Amino acid sequence: MSYDRADWHTDTCAEKSLPEENAATHIAAYVRWCIQRNLIAEEFAKEDSEVLEQVRKGELSAATYFDEYMDWKFGEWNLNDVGNQFTSAYYESYLADLGIFFPNVVYGEWESIDFDRLASFLDVKFNEFKNGNLKIATRKGKSWWKFW
Repeated sequence: MSYDRADWHTDTCAEKSLPEENAATHIAAYVRWCIQRNLIAEEFAKEDSEVLEQVRKGELSAATYFDEYMDWKFGEWNLNDVGNQFTSAYYESYLADLGIFFPNVVYGEWESIDFDRLASFLDVKFNEFKNGNLKIATRKGKSWWKFW
C-alpha cells in the first residue's frame, strides 16, 4: 500500500506555478523523520545504510534521497512494523496537520523547512500514539487531500 506519492501532487504544483519537485517536500520531510527515528524497513536500513547515514547527518537531503532512492513513492514497504503502525494511524492527519501548523512544508522548497520544529511535532504525535492517545486533526468542510 502506498501512503503517498509525489506524482499525486504534481498537478497542484503546476496549477500554482511551483517547481515539480515541491510535490515531494512534505513526503521527504516525513521520510527524514522516519529515518532519524529508525522506523525504516530493515531491508532498506541494510541496503541503503551508507546513504541513510548521510541523510541522518544532513550530508544528503531527504528530498534527494526520496527522489533518487525511493522514486517519489512512499509506502508500507519502506517502513518497519512500528513505522507502519504509526504511519497507518497518523499519516492522513499528518497531511491535515501540515496545512494547519506547517504550511511552508506543503509544496514549499526543501530548504525552507524548519525540520527541527516539524520533528519535535512528529515526536509528540509518535509519543501520543505509543501511549494510546493519538490526537488526530480534523478539518471541517474539506477532504484531507484538499487542505492545500
